[in-house]
Amino acid sequence: MEAFVADLERSAEGHAPKKFEDFKATLTKVGAHPNARYFALKSIILNNLFGVDIMEEAVEICKLRLFLELAAQVEPDTIKENLGIEPLPDIDFNIRAGNTLVGYANYDEVKTVGASKLDLDNAMEKIGVRAADLQETFDLFRRRQTEGDGSVPVEQKLELRQRLKALEDELNHHLAAEHGVKISEKSIYAKWVKTHQPFHWFVEFYGIMTAGGFDVIIGNPPYVEYPKVQSNYRVLGFVTLPTNNLFALVAERSRALLNRVGRIGLILPNSSVSAEKMRPLQQILLSNARCWISNYAWRPSKLFEGANMLLAIWIVCQDNLGACFSTRYHRWSAEFRDHLFPTLQYSEVSALVSDFRIPKLPDQVAARIFEKCRTLAGTHTLNRFVTTGRNKLYYFRAVLYWFKVLIKPPVMEEDGIQTPTGEMKELGFDSKAERDAALCLMASNLFAMNYVIWSSCQVVNSPDLMFPVNLKTLTDIFGEKISELANHLMKDVHGRSKIQTRQYSARSRTFTMRKQYFFFKESKSIIDDIDQVLAQHYGFTEQELDYIINYDIKYRLGQEAENEEDE
Repeated sequence: MEAFVADLERSAEGHAPKKFEDFKATLTKVGAHPNARYFALKSIILNNLFGVDIMEEAVEICKLRLFLELAAQVEPDTIKENLGIEPLPDIDFNIRAGNTLVGYANYDEVKTVGASKLDLDNAMEKIGVRAADLQETFDLFRRRQTEGDGSVPVEQKLELRQRLKALEDELNHHLAAEHGVKISEKSIYAKWVKTHQPFHWFVEFYGIMTAGGFDVIIGNPPYVEYPKVQSNYRVLGFVTLPTNNLFALVAERSRALLNRVGRIGLILPNSSVSAEKMRPLQQILLSNARCWISNYAWRPSKLFEGANMLLAIWIVCQDNLGACFSTRYHRWSAEFRDHLFPTLQYSEVSALVSDFRIPKLPDQVAARIFEKCRTLAGTHTLNRFVTTGRNKLYYFRAVLYWFKVLIKPPVMEEDGIQTPTGEMKELGFDSKAERDAALCLMASNLFAMNYVIWSSCQVVNSPDLMFPVNLKTLTDIFGEKISELANHLMKDVHGRSKIQTRQYSARSRTFTMRKQYFFFKESKSIIDDIDQVLAQHYGFTEQELDYIINYDIKYRLGQEAENEEDE
């Protein structure tokens, strides 16, 4: 602003009083404050930053941090009154305590309530008029804090509180009725208000919502299953309710609060890009928007220390262009943290997004590899060859770095008795040849890479067995070689396995557990031989085969993978 005004004064138009008059007015205000940066930050805090949290403690900490940031811009002057420090801004109406998910987000929701109740006296329209009038008072309240000494009469704030509470109470009455709570039953109604903590975005931030919504919404929503809070509060009307998780509900609410060209940034669990139950969430976030999704492992390092969560950061741009971009699944060491975000690389995956899975695609090389797999296999997938046949295959559900696939169950004995466990899953095949082919495929680097790109990266679920392959074609051409490799691999991994015996005490009993551990990384050379056969089958180039064999090799073979027992 200073540069524009200075240029104007030096130009032939310097005498034009109307030009840049808004800039001039702002610069005049700056002079009444400790410095320009203080004025800028104070204006931003009052007019541009808003927040809601269900925890009152979090709200107070947020306000304190904003105050500290502002106070840090002031150099105390002993000559001036109060050391030259002006009153801190009042942001009680900016940073609010309340339930993000309970309450009316916009006027359309409020009008829907009125229409459903034959709102003959236009109560909802009157609420809108009162909210608009209250917004003008809010604007004046904030404007006064950047003018003069920044002080605002206490009685003005009290009046604002009273008028806002009256609107809140009226909307709470309508919302309680939707929840089946009668206002006349005062104790029940008071308990409902306390547990649900309704927050009506429409009246709390009326000016923003009537202008279309927020420009930017950021958050790290709670990763909590909805049934765990249902005893405290219920939510209504969310499309993402079938996901049964609060983070999905918060993401949906964020979309509802956003303006037509706004941006969202949310840190969500990896299940948001890989779990079937998250289909409604993906539809909400991908609809009429561009999305950039970066993906993060929890080993060897993690985004949040102490939280063993696989995470995805969603950046959503609401612009009706409908494109999706994704990064690889990032595994990184702690010393690389400062370089993690600056080195992110996104690949477009719009055409690859399946019914509910968004690939964690490293680059277009990987995309070409799996396109070749799909082209050759056609409609055939691994799971279509699974039958009740007696040729069995066993795999560990939990996956960290290596798939563990066996042709006989491992030793899992409790007091000498083989004990079934949920850790192992069984697959049946009609022929030994198909069983051996399935074993080699699931143990391959190719299958592991596909799993990392498409799955939850924690446990094997049924969709993860939908790998494109025609086992009959594979065994017809390479059956003898495949069986030879399967036998070699099983002999090697069993020879390297270890059986540990431990004593356990649980539920007033002591027992001895014998458990067999496998170290597939030590059989990497055999697994690489399997991938060479698969490369011939699918028609991979030498470069593509090298890409598959060495994909994520640092972490699959490095020190980070030593503790195989965690798998």
